[in-house]
Amino acid sequence: LVGGMNGVIFNGPRGFAQGAKSGAIGGAVSGAFAPLLPAADAWSVGRTVTSAMIDGIASVAQGGKFGRGIVNSFQNMAFRYAFDSLSAFTKSFGEGTELVAIPETPEMQAIHAQLQVLADVAAANIDATCGWVCKAPMVRGRLIHSEFAELIKALGPNSGFSTEVSYFDRKLSSYGFLLSSRADVVFGPRDRPIAVYDLKTGVSGIRLKQLIGYRMNLPLGTPFGIIKPTGD
Repeated sequence: LVGGMNGVIFNGPRGFAQGAKSGAIGGAVSGAFAPLLPAADAWSVGRTVTSAMIDGIASVAQGGKFGRGIVNSFQNMAFRYAFDSLSAFTKSFGEGTELVAIPETPEMQAIHAQLQVLADVAAANIDATCGWVCKAPMVRGRLIHSEFAELIKALGPNSGFSTEVSYFDRKLSSYGFLLSSRADVVFGPRDRPIAVYDLKTGVSGIRLKQLIGYRMNLPLGTPFGIIKPTGD
């Protein structure tokens, strides 16, 4: 029936029979090869390749091209994988996952004060050199972030700080991963942070989207704070 409706959409009323026939053939071929697939929740190279081959054969059986069936298969699987990944890690987005404030202990107050000085120096350095370019808040913000990161790296490997660390689903993630949250500064072990900080510049604060991302991606119980250059 779905194949018939597709035939009507693309070929008019006369296309119903042809579309229904193609849909039936494709469904029969896919069904015949379905037992070859691993469990539905087992994402692997083998499952991806096998499914693509089956869809290619089904495409040929419907009168189409083998390559087109493979391309469509990869597109569908990519979307499903992204959706499954998103669904999996949002299950933990509930009670007990709220962001934790950084404790006001003498140690953490000293850490915050150190980062505040570095943020102020970074902003002063950029404002003194970038000229008219910094009239654009986004450009100024990026330059300050880069300068801030370089100042922290200059403290050396034993400082306890790491910069631009990405997290996804409570674990370390590759840099730039689409659904990850990237912390500007991490204090302590990267996989078990003592505290995580986000640097903000200008008049705007942290966005709701970022807060939700941190809440969903940081290891549970990770203290979170915001650093902002004085005067911004």
